[in-house]
Amino acid sequence: MGLLNYSYQYKDVKLHVYLGVNQESTPFINCLFSKVQNDTGRILRSEINEDLVIPKTRLKVSKGNVRYRGPVVYNQIDRSIRNAQTFKNFKKRLKANNVFKT
Repeated sequence: MGLLNYSYQYKDVKLHVYLGVNQESTPFINCLFSKVQNDTGRILRSEINEDLVIPKTRLKVSKGNVRYRGPVVYNQIDRSIRNAQTFKNFKKRLKANNVFKT
């Protein structure tokens, strides 16, 4: 739990989520985020957009957690920005589109 709080103290959660999704961070951060997968055979918009799974929470306090807040913020970023090939390009695209601040 301490690592979750530590990673949330960084200036921007979006950067850590990008690193976690692309398996470029620590193994602990990498396993926090996963993309939507559909087993029903239907085509879902969230699957096409490659959105991340937002975990269900019981308490309002849990919504400030990186595990919840990261996917919520990351899913709001335009798909063309999220599909950047490198971390450096991802940061440039965020800054260019004024998405860097939440």
